[in-house]
Amino acid sequence: MTDRETSPIFEYVEACAKATRVSELAEVSRRYYATTPVKMTSYQHYPPVGSPDVDKNLRVFTTGYPEEYVREYNGKDLWRDDPFVRLASTATAPFFWSDAVNDPTLTARERAYLDYASGAHLGEGVSVPVFGPRGRNGYCGMGFGRGAPRPGPDVIAEIHWACQI
Repeated sequence: MTDRETSPIFEYVEACAKATRVSELAEVSRRYYATTPVKMTSYQHYPPVGSPDVDKNLRVFTTGYPEEYVREYNGKDLWRDDPFVRLASTATAPFFWSDAVNDPTLTARERAYLDYASGAHLGEGVSVPVFGPRGRNGYCGMGFGRGAPRPGPDVIAEIHWACQI
């Protein structure tokens, strides 16, 4: 066997191709991300303009985030003020959360959200824009946890690839 045949990312690609249910994809993803520095994952899609769900947050899938944070995020519609969601919607590559806090386009509500998120002690993470069929693009928020170092470019590239899959 070659390294390619035993690498977690290639096993992940193969398992995703075989999955026929969202629950299977979730399990495959959980197993894959356990081999990476990722400790928290979230995904949400951007409904295409004109679709009936354009003003609703249909689904925010999360794993590993603190329960209280997820409850607040969903219960108070904090996704509307989450700058990472907005910034990822126009990005073409992943970006670190700590770099985004200096974006000059942040609104007062987005800055307030960042203060809230900082208080949740999520640590460093990366925002990953993903692109799907029929304009169903999305955003993955991949957290590394409090005190974790920034992964290098090769690791971020692999996480980007995995998110897109």
